[in-house]
Amino acid sequence: MEIINFIIFIILAGVILSSALVAVFAQNIVYSILGAVVSFMSIAGIFFTLNADFVGIAQIFVYGVGVSILLAFAIMFTAKEQEKVLYLANAGRIFLGLVFVSALFFSISCFIAPSSIKSNQGVFLTKDPTVSQIALLQNNGTSKIIGKRLFCDYVLPFELLSVLLLAGIVGAGYLAGKEK
Repeated sequence: MEIINFIIFIILAGVILSSALVAVFAQNIVYSILGAVVSFMSIAGIFFTLNADFVGIAQIFVYGVGVSILLAFAIMFTAKEQEKVLYLANAGRIFLGLVFVSALFFSISCFIAPSSIKSNQGVFLTKDPTVSQIALLQNNGTSKIIGKRLFCDYVLPFELLSVLLLAGIVGAGYLAGKEK
């Protein structure tokens, strides 16, 4: 089963990389949005292979659907011409982008990675889960546990976040409808 998950992971990683490159370098804005949508959905697939079903569903709802529709509406409302071409890449920008992305990847890797293989001092390395915790996750999944914590223990911050998002949507609608 591990080899199948690894093969699926490699396939999804390739799809993510290629669709992200399409999203960045496509000359047509519609192809760029389509590349972003495929990238978002593939990231959700990665979460599903890691048994993080709640995060995968949240990825589909928030990014795969929500942000993609937001991008499509933003283009429809702001584009005055039939087709807008936004291809501004040249060799200098591509090289500079690769340098910055490589530096960011290297710094994050140094921060997250443990200082040695035998030590347990990485950012994400914690104590191993107990047998009861593993059994609870296998029986209930992550959605039930996270949902219970989110809607019972953290309901006030969740509702405050929804009010903040609503204010952002109303403000964006007001600014989009405002004539210059």
